[in-house]
Amino acid sequence: MKLLKYRNLILFIITGFLSIYLGFFQISFIDKSFLYVKGIYYWLCINILLFGLTIFEILKNNKNSYINFFKKHSLAIIISSVLITLSIYNCKPEFRIFSDEMVLLSTSQNIYESNECLADMSSIKHLDGNKEIFSRLIDKRPALFPVLTCIIHSLIGYNYQNPFILNYLCGILILFLFYLLISFRYGRFYGILGLICLYTHPLFVWYVNSAGFDILNILCS
Repeated sequence: MKLLKYRNLILFIITGFLSIYLGFFQISFIDKSFLYVKGIYYWLCINILLFGLTIFEILKNNKNSYINFFKKHSLAIIISSVLITLSIYNCKPEFRIFSDEMVLLSTSQNIYESNECLADMSSIKHLDGNKEIFSRLIDKRPALFPVLTCIIHSLIGYNYQNPFILNYLCGILILFLFYLLISFRYGRFYGILGLICLYTHPLFVWYVNSAGFDILNILCS
């Protein structure tokens, strides 16, 4: 775990070097695009790994206190999971803004197949399994959502419904974190009321059961 001890210094050095290199040296747009397409997947995976290792180290060093924490707030976790599960029946998961969500899904598929952050705008998949690509582009949206979707592809296999799984998990986390935000100030009872009030917002349920990146943006904010 020596890497975790110096993780902030390592990230500072790497980020600083990349910022100076990309900001002050004359690099063509084509070269910057190449670095993004080829490198953003690995860069985000490194950050996700370091974040996961940090959480693991914190839990390891404070095992008993976190066990008591989850026991104390287990009701909120259960309610959050049940409500998001029920939302599937109240609002069927489907593509809401089809063009945007298809670009995100296509980007995650290309990351899964070739580790390249590109979206297929026009392509044909032949009966023999080969795909003929006519046009591709770099999506303007942040790459975190396609990368996380790609991780789900890697775990359970590619499926066009995997973005719904990601938003399902993000929805549970948002409700629970909203509960914690209120309960730390006003108590657990009002925390439960708060997460229920958030759940009853129509747009929240609508976004949770979509394939867009809106719920992930709310979680990260």
